[in-house]
Amino acid sequence: VNPLDVAKTRLQAQAAGVVYNPIWSDFRCYPWCNPGGLKLSGLGPSCSPECFQYRGTMDVFSKIARQEGIFRLWRGTAASLALAVPTVGIYLPSYDLLRNWIEEYSDHSYPKLRPYAPLIAGSIARSLACITCSPIELARTRMQ
Repeated sequence: VNPLDVAKTRLQAQAAGVVYNPIWSDFRCYPWCNPGGLKLSGLGPSCSPECFQYRGTMDVFSKIARQEGIFRLWRGTAASLALAVPTVGIYLPSYDLLRNWIEEYSDHSYPKLRPYAPLIAGSIARSLACITCSPIELARTRMQ
């Protein structure tokens, strides 16, 4: 599903007004994108702004495949996989420890809290995992 994530990220960036203009050697400006012909500037080929305006998910797929190559749709996959390991590694042990501690506390001090132990433990554990892994998530988003 990484290509869908790449498309979502590109559409969100466009909606936020972030100008996406790749400057790498394998970028291709096609004639369909620049009807007036390829304009050369001091920095290399220059495409019309229409090349970088997306009109939907399928348009993102099409333009990325044509301009950047089909494999760019999987850019950021390594970061996603790297993100999964610490996220799960933090979440599951934290959840188990917190749930056990809250259940033990509720048994001794506040029995009405026991049914909510999984909810509270899950919320705290997920928050801890998200806060800890947010720098990796940022890197993944920027790679896309």
